[in-house]
Amino acid sequence: MLADLVSTRSHVAAGNSSARDEIERCIAAAEGPTCAHVFRQTSFDQARAAAAVPGVERLPLAGLAVSVKDLFDIQGMTTAAGSTVLREAPPAPADSPAV
Repeated sequence: MLADLVSTRSHVAAGNSSARDEIERCIAAAEGPTCAHVFRQTSFDQARAAAAVPGVERLPLAGLAVSVKDLFDIQGMTTAAGSTVLREAPPAPADSPAV
């Protein structure tokens, strides 16, 4: 994995890496033992699909992964705010403007 997001983005933009490769590296890290209890919900399939779109390398955030604290609504995901009480709440109908 590269040192930072700027380096990663530069490598993708220069063709030295691809959005697919970078997303796969991020997913592997997220699924690794050091992150075993970090992510409550993931969108790996959506990230893979977005990274596979033709021409995606030209977009400013191509290949960069992001994690969002579950205080913010993401359409189709439960916004539990880290609470076990809210973990079974219905999925958010739309993204928060902050996302």
